[in-house]
Amino acid sequence: MRTVNPNLVTERRRQILEAALVCFREKGFHGASMSSICKKAKMSPGHLYHYFKSKNELIKAIVESDSAYHEEKLASLVEGGNTLETMLSCIDEIWQKDKDLDAVLYSEIMAEASRSPEAAAVIRQHEIRLRDRFAKVIAFGQDQGSIDRNVDALGFATVIIACVTGLRVADQADTQIDRDLATTAFATMVCRTLKPKP
Repeated sequence: MRTVNPNLVTERRRQILEAALVCFREKGFHGASMSSICKKAKMSPGHLYHYFKSKNELIKAIVESDSAYHEEKLASLVEGGNTLETMLSCIDEIWQKDKDLDAVLYSEIMAEASRSPEAAAVIRQHEIRLRDRFAKVIAFGQDQGSIDRNVDALGFATVIIACVTGLRVADQADTQIDRDLATTAFATMVCRTLKPKP
C-alpha cells in the first residue's frame, strides 16, 4: 500500500491555492474556471480534483488560512502590555495587504456568498471567528484597565472590522483615499471610544 507524503500534500495544496488566487484576481470568481486554475497550477484536472472538488472548496481553504492569519495578529495585541496602546501603535497596518485574501478578493468572495449558500456559510464562520477573537482582545484590555469597561466589546469589534474592510476595499479600488487623514481619524475614533473615562 502506497504511503502518502504529508509534505507533498501540503505543497500540492499550496500550489493549487496560489494558482487559484491568481486566477480569481485576474478573472473574478465566476470568470475563473477550474480548467484555468489547473493550467496555472500546471496540474491535470484529475490531480487538482483530488485536493479540491470545487471552487467553493478553494474559497473555504483560502478563507480558513486568512482566519488563522488574523487570529494570530489579534493574539499579538495582548502581548505588548497596554492593549489600547498596542492597538494604536499598529493602526497603520490597516493599509497592509493581507497575505492571500486582500480586500478586492474578499469583496469578490462576499459577492459570491450572496449567491451561494455554501460560500455564505464559509464567510459567516470567518466573520464570527474574527469578531469573537477581536472582542476577546477588547475584553482583555477591559480586565487590564487599559480599555473602558463600559464599551460593548463585541459591538465595537463588529464596527471596527467593518470599517477596516471598507477602507481597504476603497483604497484598493483607487478611490483616492488620503491614507494619512483616514489613519488619523481612525486612530482618534478608536482612542476616544476605548480610552477609560476619568
